[in-house]
Amino acid sequence: MSSDVDLVVEAINGLKSNVFKDYIFPIGTLGISAFVGLKTSFYAIRYSEDVKADIHKIKVLNQTLLSANQIRSSLMAIKTNYYGKIQSHPIQRALAIPPLASTPIIPQFNPVDLSFLADQISLNNLEEHKWIRIEYIDTLFRNFHNVVQQWQLLTNEKRSVAPQLNGLMGIGLNTEQLINALGREKLCKLIDLTEQTLLLTDQLLIEISCFLIAFPDISGEFVSKQNRKRYGGMLRFELPDKSDAKSLLSACPPLDFAECASVLGTTIEELKHRYRPIYV
Repeated sequence: MSSDVDLVVEAINGLKSNVFKDYIFPIGTLGISAFVGLKTSFYAIRYSEDVKADIHKIKVLNQTLLSANQIRSSLMAIKTNYYGKIQSHPIQRALAIPPLASTPIIPQFNPVDLSFLADQISLNNLEEHKWIRIEYIDTLFRNFHNVVQQWQLLTNEKRSVAPQLNGLMGIGLNTEQLINALGREKLCKLIDLTEQTLLLTDQLLIEISCFLIAFPDISGEFVSKQNRKRYGGMLRFELPDKSDAKSLLSACPPLDFAECASVLGTTIEELKHRYRPIYV
């Protein structure tokens, strides 16, 4: 009889559950698995977002470079019309430049697309890193728009005085003859427009060439090296190889300020201030 009771007791004891083994351990295992899965999904999503962000950065940076190169090409094409024909005398300079045959295309540029460059806010010396300052890049593109407008003004002025100069260009006109033909006001306006246009063109052409070389190296640091290799690197631009193209990057001969001051009826100091460099 006792043996039967012992069997019953043993059976009852066997029905008792082990709380850790039967409940805590399975639930804990599921919790750990869920946590690991969640973290894995989080990092996978984060990695995917980082890759997409880097791809976007590469596209924006390269598009900025392509637009800047378009500006340089347009400026060089304009300058081929008069480079080598310009001397120092203000009247010679004003008459040597032909009207612009066609208006250059202004590339589309949205500085907001470069907002990720603003993350570099801890720079100690912004001047050393001006190539990635959004406001500086925006100014470069806006200045091209200003140059195009300046050329349009000069072209309109050249065409307006052309009828008065017909038949006189080949006889070696002096200042008095031009004043008689055009009037002092028109002559002074033509000279002033010429000098502003030449200065803006030269300055922007040199600055945009420097930008094309410096920008890829600095801005490329905002994209991970791994993603640059995997999804496309930064475009690179160099200075022209041909001597003729290199010469276009040189500034025109300087203006004879004394002669120009005499023609315009002003002072050398005032002219030097008016035609001062826009980039230093």
